[in-house]
Amino acid sequence: HVHTLVATALVSGTNVISDRLDASILAYQVYGEERPDLQELFWNARKALFSETLPDLYIFLDVPANEGFVRLKKAGKKLDHFERRSLSFHERVREGYKEFFKHVPHIIVDATRPLAKVQQEALALVQNQLTNTWQRSM
Repeated sequence: HVHTLVATALVSGTNVISDRLDASILAYQVYGEERPDLQELFWNARKALFSETLPDLYIFLDVPANEGFVRLKKAGKKLDHFERRSLSFHERVREGYKEFFKHVPHIIVDATRPLAKVQQEALALVQNQLTNTWQRSM
């Protein structure tokens, strides 16, 4: 996916917005699954695999795990493998994301606010990033 779609788009000058990339690997596989022994492997693999396609900015829509569970129940949708995991698993995943964001350019958005506010802020951040990217290319 990264090499065939993302890298190709970047080479052609197209901006890419993705809802998941490397952050979720660290959060779910290393932190969620409690595999700290894989952390060094993760960072080395990330460098080797994504060095040409690393994002300019990560935007993290942050919500406490317990609130996420409440939202899932209200939505009434069928839960996937990860969504059915325990609260403690999701708390570890959130900690994994926080650890990841210590090492990369990022903005954390408080997603506990009303959806319209979160969407408005996220859209403004994306628009600002695209504007800055466009201005740097001039």
